[in-house]
Amino acid sequence: MQWLTILALSLSLLICGPVWAENAPVATALTSPSEQTGKVEEDAANPATDIPLGETQNKVRLTIQVCVPRYLRASNQFTVYPYPVEPPSPHPKLTIGLLGTDDTNLKNALLTMGYVLRPKKEQPYPTCGYRMTYAYKNALKKYGGGQPHSMADLYRWRQEILPYFKYEILKSNERERNRMDRMDATRSIFANERADIETEAVKEGLYPVNVRVADWGNVGQRGQVWLPKARWWVVGTHKLPGLTFYWQEQVDLRNGAQTLQLHDGNALLIEGAW
Repeated sequence: MQWLTILALSLSLLICGPVWAENAPVATALTSPSEQTGKVEEDAANPATDIPLGETQNKVRLTIQVCVPRYLRASNQFTVYPYPVEPPSPHPKLTIGLLGTDDTNLKNALLTMGYVLRPKKEQPYPTCGYRMTYAYKNALKKYGGGQPHSMADLYRWRQEILPYFKYEILKSNERERNRMDRMDATRSIFANERADIETEAVKEGLYPVNVRVADWGNVGQRGQVWLPKARWWVVGTHKLPGLTFYWQEQVDLRNGAQTLQLHDGNALLIEGAW
């Protein structure tokens, strides 16, 4: 009978041994994070660790915010490059020029915006263009006398507000000249420096990164991306019916995260009803 007992014990060890080994607690993999070193709680309290999975501490956040007159039915396309790119050439039929400054044209524009079109709601395609409309609204604020309510007041009002309106038109033209100068400078950098900058970017292992820019609540349209600490060029378009904005802005992330605001003032090219 003794040999039967020994045989039974041997069979029990052979059968139960592997089961016990599979269910035995493993100190490294199955111990809860809080039981290990408390590292998870420390990391959660450290903002520096708040980066996407797979990113490294050598990357910083770039936030792109689009602030333009309209967002309805708009489409965005943005890419961040480690080198400048060639800007587009404006379409001949959509090229934006300077606004006329002679008194006759300005008086006609005032007649249209201040009286003829006043009862109408705000239009997606302003009859006189966005720049003229902005100039008129700014002139109206500085004038302070409101808009004419009858034909009897119209011509007196037009003569009084004309100097304010002309001043705003001249300011608008100066902004467009600055835009043209920045376009020339961007083309020059692309022609003369692009090759060297791209070579250095390749050596550093940098490559273009697409960025999704979309509605972001009350702040308009926004996108975020994590990038290595280097110089970058944010290139993108914001297209909506009758109007297209194009930007190419350089940002330096070597000193940390940045937020880049894009608007009609720093757009490199605007086409359409501008």
